[in-house]
Amino acid sequence: MSVSLSPMEGSRLIEWLSRSRTEYIRSRHDAGETLEQAEANAEKSFTTYFTEGRPAAGQHVYTVHTDDGRDVGELWIGVVDEPSNAWWVFDVEIAEAERGNGYGRAAMLLAEEESARLGAASSDSTSSASTRSRADSTSRSATRRRRSR
Repeated sequence: MSVSLSPMEGSRLIEWLSRSRTEYIRSRHDAGETLEQAEANAEKSFTTYFTEGRPAAGQHVYTVHTDDGRDVGELWIGVVDEPSNAWWVFDVEIAEAERGNGYGRAAMLLAEEESARLGAASSDSTSSASTRSRADSTSRSATRRRRSR
């Protein structure tokens, strides 16, 4: 049940960014924004947190791996408030076929350790602006609505 993290790069990062942005727009639209508002909010968020298709300074996107090397999910952590150096878990997703094995919880524990290692003064995984954890079979749309950047 133990997992590890590795920085997400290359085509996997590009694919994740595209999927994440699409899901973010859909969730904001489902929450009541017009499609235009949702797209504008996504543009603002993704421009802030990602530069030229790569995580901006203070943003970190990882692939979650099992001990036997299988990729089971993704994790995004980063600075949300520079003056206080507060960090959030913006996104954690465990593949549907892998849910219920404790990988989501293990990834969240690693998120706390990794943010501390990277210098976070504090980290939050419970704020309405932070976590999209489907590791415990939480529905995609309900959790996306809680997430606002």
